[in-house]
Amino acid sequence: MTHTWRILALAALCALLSTAAQAETSRFGRCAVPPDSVAEIFPLPRTAKALAAGGPVRVVAIGSTSSTGRGASSREKSYVRLLAAELARAWAPRRAEVIDRAAEKQTAAMMAADAVPEAARLAPALVVWETGTTDSIRRLDPTDFGDALETGIAALRAAGADVVLVTPQFSPATATLINFADYRDIMLRAAAAQAATVLRRDEIMRQLFESGEFAIETGGDPKAATAAVDGLNACLARLLADTIRRGAAQ
Repeated sequence: MTHTWRILALAALCALLSTAAQAETSRFGRCAVPPDSVAEIFPLPRTAKALAAGGPVRVVAIGSTSSTGRGASSREKSYVRLLAAELARAWAPRRAEVIDRAAEKQTAAMMAADAVPEAARLAPALVVWETGTTDSIRRLDPTDFGDALETGIAALRAAGADVVLVTPQFSPATATLINFADYRDIMLRAAAAQAATVLRRDEIMRQLFESGEFAIETGGDPKAATAAVDGLNACLARLLADTIRRGAAQ
């Protein structure tokens, strides 16, 4: 892939093929995804314990560019920022505290070195860790990626936190340019080995694209594209909250 193509692919992916080019618009539908496609769920005992104690349940979210709300109307419309309201609906008002520590262009190794220790110091019941997209785009060593994941998950567990991983993004235009599958598979293996829950964001987005729930269209108002990204983030927040609720219930 040429340097130019890699820049275009990164811009398209992070903005969900919307605001980056200003030449396409998109629409979002009803967040209709089969439940068995959403996540690989393991019990979340620390989260359940915090709930049983009456809360609040502290959740720390770490991640890279897509978790900061890139392409949305504001950072407040990122799936991370929307998660608190979704958890409040799943549990009860004021029983969830979501601390946003996502930052742009972070690799798994960078987060394992910095964001993971910072998250642990905040003494959360749960850490949501989105990663894999930046590593895929940069074509970093998959072995190093897996090692960073295993180290990070172990450190969070040792600090007394449950872990939910969020897989890389998906779009039809970038799937043929960037190999996300290897990194996703490494995430799934690392999570299974350490009994960590995984939100299958790649699979969620693939199904939304294929069903027409999230669609890219030529022309139109760029504001519609931003609104569609907001809708996608709201969908991801809803599915992530439900995944956490189900894990805590186990």
